[in-house]
Amino acid sequence: MRTSTTRRWPVRYLWLGTLAVVATLLQPASTAAAGRSIGQAAAQAAANAIHRPQGITAGPDGALWFTNQSSDSIGRITTGGNVSNFTGSGIDGPQQITTGPDGALWFTNYDNSSIGRITTGGKVSSFTDKGISRPYGITTGPDGDLWFTNYGNNTIGRMTTSGVVTDYQKQGVNGIRGPYAIAAGPDGALWFTVNFDVNAIGRITTSGKITLYSSGALSFPDALTAGPDGALWFTNGTHAIGRITTSGKIKSFSRKGIIVSPPPDGITAGPDGALWFTNYYDDSVARMTTAGVVTRF
Repeated sequence: MRTSTTRRWPVRYLWLGTLAVVATLLQPASTAAAGRSIGQAAAQAAANAIHRPQGITAGPDGALWFTNQSSDSIGRITTGGNVSNFTGSGIDGPQQITTGPDGALWFTNYDNSSIGRITTGGKVSSFTDKGISRPYGITTGPDGDLWFTNYGNNTIGRMTTSGVVTDYQKQGVNGIRGPYAIAAGPDGALWFTVNFDVNAIGRITTSGKITLYSSGALSFPDALTAGPDGALWFTNGTHAIGRITTSGKIKSFSRKGIIVSPPPDGITAGPDGALWFTNYYDDSVARMTTAGVVTRF
């Protein structure tokens, strides 16, 4: 549960970077590497380490790109497992990342309230604007612009690849409070989760019209993705996987294979027509069919 706009990071992320560095340093040295100094080994370990990874996306170069929140870097991992990191002055507390319409990767910098861009060659740039405030989620919209959540000022942001920013806000009691993840929906709109003190799933059209859907089946919804069945699927704080249709009908699935505590984290649609999600503390990945049947790996 988030009780303020200051993001509190789970302890689990603290161990990721530490274990990655330790594991690298403890690898047996080959004959060719025997002459390297400890300092060189440490530098190489840091370059290849994974530090509190947050968002991940498939890049246009056939690799996966992810954000290293604690080391202020953007990581790249090949399908063979080779990791490299990129740093730059335009990376500061990176959170989520998406492939942009221009062939580059775009990411949110939560710490300095900016939107970052990195080419597949590693060139970094960033954009600041009064309409960017503690951004978290980001995705490419059906209109070819970048859409993101402003956790800091409770708005949904839209930015062109040239850096022009527009903010959208829903006024009143049922306004946006704590927008988190965002994804392009199958209906040509953007969908996002709200989990500060109003638990809801939001929908925003490319013209800025916002609709919020609430239900007793919602409890601090987190990540979401467009599913293979024309609906949106999301991870729920009630230790369940949720589904919302484009008309706003919400259903919750809780089955064996979904870890009880803490709740599931990331979620995505798989190439097999099922939903795949992570059970971080259970060291497992799980698969759920659209009928709610869960298999844990």
